[in-house]
Parts: sequence; structure tokens; C-alpha cells
Amino acid sequence: MRKTGALFLLILSFLAAESIHFKEQRYLYALNKTLSKKGTISFSKNGLTILYDKVGQKLSYRQDSLVITNKGHQKTIDLNKDIVTKLFFVVLQAIFHDNQKQLEQFFTLQINEDERILLPKEMASKQIIKIMYKKSNRLDYLHIYLKNRDRISIEQTNEIR
Repeated sequence: MRKTGALFLLILSFLAAESIHFKEQRYLYALNKTLSKKGTISFSKNGLTILYDKVGQKLSYRQDSLVITNKGHQKTIDLNKDIVTKLFFVVLQAIFHDNQKQLEQFFTLQINEDERILLPKEMASKQIIKIMYKKSNRLDYLHIYLKNRDRISIEQTNEIR
């Protein structure tokens, strides 16, 4: 009976998750290089999972930890020690679920027509300059500008994989 209940809960968690396909570009200032990846982000109530195509890398975010799975090897990161990475996942989750209250914990929100600009408060301002995004029925774009001059851009695509 327990196995049936656990299986039922697992199936419900997959059904409750929503996925988007995306393209990510990271500009690394120190190397003057842009890296591009494509993948899928699956959102659930308590976290999200990013699966990068071709690389086979999987990132699973839940509360204060990130599990990175790469070619069968797993590594767990305590996100309380890596505020930039934690904020990346918090922002993705809050934007997807339209949770303005969660965003306002870490950022001041400015609205420019249909674009949103997040200006970091206190702790976040040590690493992040600003975050800009546009979301209609889909995530048009998300741009993160870091103090070290790196940039991360994510756009939702309509690709079927």
C-alpha cells in the first residue's frame, strides 16, 4: 500500500510540473566569450529542474540546495553559501509563478511599459547589477547583469524536442 501511495504522489508531482524549452546565452567577460545552450526547465511548486540538451547536465533546485547531475555523477551545493546561484533559481521560480512578493524580498521592482527591471537590495547588490525580463504568456526574455560584467540571457523557445 505504501508503494502505491508513493507512486501516486510521484505521478502527481510530475503532472503538476510545467515545462518550457529555452535558449541560454552566458557572456563571460573575463574570457570575452559567449556560451550558448538549449534545454528544458520543469517547474513545480517546490522547485525546478533544468535539463540541458546535448550536454546531458541536469540541475535540480529545491529550497536551499542544488543537485547537479552530470554523466551519472552527482554533486550537491548548499545555496546558502552561493547567493548568486540561489537568486538565479529564486528569480526563475518567482517569474514563472508570477510571485511578485518573493521577488520583492530581494529586489526593488521597476516597470517600464511591458518590461520589468529588478534592482537588487542589500546582499544581492554585492553580485548583481540588475535583472530585466519580459513575460507575457511566455517568458520573452530574462537578462541578468552581474558586477563582474558577466551576463546571462534566457529566452523561451517554441521548440518541440
